Amino acid sequence: MLGRFFIITFAASWTSWGLASRIASPGLQTALVYLGTFAPGLVALFLTALAEGGNGVRALLASLFRWRVQARWYAFALGFIITVKLTVAVLMLLHSAVNNTKDIVPSAQAGALHVFALSTSAVAWMTLALLWIAAIWLLVQMSRGQRFSR
Repeated sequence: MLGRFFIITFAASWTSWGLASRIASPGLQTALVYLGTFAPGLVALFLTALAEGGNGVRALLASLFRWRVQARWYAFALGFIITVKLTVAVLMLLHSAVNNTKDIVPSAQAGALHVFALSTSAVAWMTLALLWIAAIWLLVQMSRGQRFSR
């Protein structure tokens, strides 16, 4: 069943994204990109319905609403995502201002030596680094015996 999930998900996602890259209609493009993005969840629901019927789908969806950790950890996760997004947005605005460009998400100007002359990929790597730092912090807290559940 797991192999079938990966094969169908891979095919559905990449087919949707491939079609989106070849279609001129912005509305249809957006819909296909979202379809490809949400394909894993939709395939999981479809395969669960085939294997276990409506009761299986209800059980799967009910597990989304079971809180397994304290509310502060959900708040931390949500707050962290917001913090990373805002940090990257500020860095991109600084980058845009320093390089005197019109775009909000520009690439660094050739030969730019200023500290905020970052390329978009550098900002993406910094975002990834922040995510890893948070994951390491969380693992350290867990290894110290920090309780995450009620």
